[in-house]
Formats: sequence, structure tokens, C-alpha cells
Amino acid sequence: MPRINDYILDSVFYLYKTEHDAREGTGGGGCGVFVRYPFITVIDGKTGIHVYAITNRHIVKEMKGEDQKLFIRVNMIDGDIDFLEIEPHSWVFHDLGHDLAICPVPVVFGKHRVEVFPHNQLLKESNVEEIDLGVGSEIVTFGRFKTHEGKQQNIPVARFGYISMMPIEPIYNKYLQINQESFLVECHSASGYSGSPVTVTVGLTRHEPEIPSPGKSTKIIHEGRTFLIGIVWAHMDEYTRVVDKQDNVINDEWYVKYNTGMMAVVPAWRIIELLESDELAQKRQQIEKIAVDKY
Repeated sequence: MPRINDYILDSVFYLYKTEHDAREGTGGGGCGVFVRYPFITVIDGKTGIHVYAITNRHIVKEMKGEDQKLFIRVNMIDGDIDFLEIEPHSWVFHDLGHDLAICPVPVVFGKHRVEVFPHNQLLKESNVEEIDLGVGSEIVTFGRFKTHEGKQQNIPVARFGYISMMPIEPIYNKYLQINQESFLVECHSASGYSGSPVTVTVGLTRHEPEIPSPGKSTKIIHEGRTFLIGIVWAHMDEYTRVVDKQDNVINDEWYVKYNTGMMAVVPAWRIIELLESDELAQKRQQIEKIAVDKY
């Protein structure tokens, strides 16, 4: 697998219920990924970008983000952390009920150490055949490891795995009570990774001498393209009965939960649909009109 581009780590954010939780790195919460969408309007020969935070709808729902402010924690260039307040009315959800939530965010690139996934690196259904994505393809997911998430800064951890099932049959989403179109990924999964981005890199990384002579240092050349294939919406647990040493069931009502290592992922083409929804398109037009008027 090619070395991971550092910018992907800075595209991950942590979401908290209160500013106190965000500041201390405590409490429940979730993850998400920043994505950008280009301005349609050209101002003085230049174009801008719209920046969005994308996570799961069930996270927003469980944190009561439809009724109260939530807080996105981001790293700052000077090494500190900052908090972006997200108003309840800011969230937009998928018309077809997919487990996605999106909102515009006021990141400041000269202040915040933030990277954003270009919209053209979100996986389309047509890309699947083009890049030969399928069962066995290597993936990486990035998210908040609650045991060691970083208190002074966001420090996302990477988990590595493979696609186990393509999004052919949906998986029941108990949070929203829908059948969710999903990739199934074997990724040494654990709970708490909902909203985490999942990527696949097509191509290779090679090392070349900076000066073609023995013993000289090398430079790293990335020859590939990274796609966001989706975001995690569930960690898949299973239950089994409690038995004694002879494998006899002790009590019909006793079960123990065990980790399958599997996670379910909402495909990125559903994120594209949300980005290109009429509601967000109209809001982008309003923002760009204001930018033109100010200029």
C-alpha cells in the first residue's frame, strides 16, 4: 500500500456535543470529513470553494444537533485547537434517508490546519469499474480513537483493511430504521468510528535518488489518486449465547457481544447526491451572489 498523504489526516474533524467536551476531548461524539465544492461564479478571474463538514445523520440525531449547537474541533496552524459552532438549522440531510449529514463550515485556511477533499475525488459509481474496485481492494479509514484521541490536538488514527462486500444488498440501519446501501469493510473495526472517511488509493509510490549517485538521499514520488469511497456509519457486532466449558448453553436469555471487525460504509456517490441537491445548490448561489456584491 502506498504511504498515506498527510493531507488526509487534516481532512478529519471531531464532533462534540458541548464546547467543554471539545476543549477537553471528553464525552461521546463522532467524526467527519471536510469536502470542498468549487464556486460556479468566477470573480476577477478567480474561483473560490465552498467547504462542507460531512458526518452521519444518526450522530447529529443522537447528539440532538437538530435542536442545539454542536461543536467541530479543528487543529490550528500555531498548534492550538479551535471550535466551529454548528447551528441546528445548518444541517442538511439526504432526501432518500441515507445516513448522511452535511453543513457549510467557516474554516479559515490561514488559521486552521485543515485540508479538504476535492469533490472530484469522491467515488462515483462509474469509478468502480474504472479503477477496478471490488472485494479485496485495500482501504484505509481515519478517525477518533477514543482511548488516545489527542487532548491538545486532533490526532486521527488510521486503520487498514479490505472491502469484504460491495454495496449490492443494503444493511439495516437500526439508528434510522432504514435499509442502508453500504460497502462492508473488514478493518479491525471498533465502535466510535462513525463518520470516519474511508479511502482507496489507486497507483503506487516510488523512491528515486535526488542525485543519481550511490548513497545519496531519495525523494518520494506519489503516482496515484486517492478516492473517498464513503464514510463509516456502523461497527458490526454479533451476539452469541453464553456457554459452559462443555459448550452447553447456560441460560437462553444470556448473550455476549463480540467484535466481527466489520464496518459498514455509506458510498460516496450518495455524498455527491447530497452536495448536488437543490437545497445546497441554492445556498451556494446565495453565498456566491453575496461574494460578487462585496467585490
